[in-house]
Amino acid sequence: MADAKVQSLEKELADMKMKLAHVIAKESYEPKVVFTPRERKINKFSGKRDGLQTIDEFIEDIELTLKTRPTSDSEKVNFIISHLEGPARVEVRYRSNSEKKKPKDILDILREVFGDRGTISELLSDFYQCKQGDETLQEYCHRLMCKLDRICKKDNKTITDRDLTLRNQFAENVKPVWLRRELKKRIRSTPAISFSDIREEATLLMEDSQDSTPTASTTSYEYEVPVLAAQSQPKSNETSDVSKLLLDLKTEMKSMREKMESLKMQKKSQNSDGMRCFYCGKLGHLKKDCRKRKRDAEAQGKTQNHHTSDLNGPGLRLRADL
Repeated sequence: MADAKVQSLEKELADMKMKLAHVIAKESYEPKVVFTPRERKINKFSGKRDGLQTIDEFIEDIELTLKTRPTSDSEKVNFIISHLEGPARVEVRYRSNSEKKKPKDILDILREVFGDRGTISELLSDFYQCKQGDETLQEYCHRLMCKLDRICKKDNKTITDRDLTLRNQFAENVKPVWLRRELKKRIRSTPAISFSDIREEATLLMEDSQDSTPTASTTSYEYEVPVLAAQSQPKSNETSDVSKLLLDLKTEMKSMREKMESLKMQKKSQNSDGMRCFYCGKLGHLKKDCRKRKRDAEAQGKTQNHHTSDLNGPGLRLRADL
């Protein structure tokens, strides 16, 4: 019965997701605003151990930016040096000109000098002390995964279960206290939940909290996104209807997920705790404790005693005497 309910809910959830995808596609068919993002801001790299950015993260940002800058090698070299400070800038400055002609030369120097030199214990300590700051959930997840990658590259036997480690660390160190409480509750109710599922759950909970508190202050970004196109005039009634439908679908999908989780937990509890009697076939007891078996045994014992008394009756004793 529980399997049928779960399958029915899964089918309804799939249909609901399909409807939601159609609504989103319809809403995004004609963009109301055209955005032109500015160039991504790159933090300066110092090479210090307590820096917020690793050398690999810095090099990745630099390489992505250089791909969109059709300039000469000398300008690219100056661009990289302008984003260095402290020991990293000093290291490059005192290298000979022949060693830093191309951007790749500068990045190779930085990678060689400031590459990952931490011990396993230092990397583990850095990972387990990593807490969410003013960053988004997606950015925090990315930072956790990068730190765990460094540990696994150093020694792939240190972390036995990567997904479980990421899941627990993420749930323990997200910034909102109420979100930590909800994620821990979900892990206790579903111990086998994966990191990707708990991350999706956290994202949905954050979206729901933002929808329920429209007066809260908006998230501050590093840069503004200039609007370079005129905003079209959408039909107000049509927009409000689509928004209401999206909210209703999201609420219904969340309710279905909770029902499915409840049914799955109920089924798991029945499978783990339920005992089936091999005598009467009913759940809740074993054969040795079966009342029906005891009643049948007692009835059978009375029948045998009755036959025994008949065999030992006066008629048989008379025949024996004869």
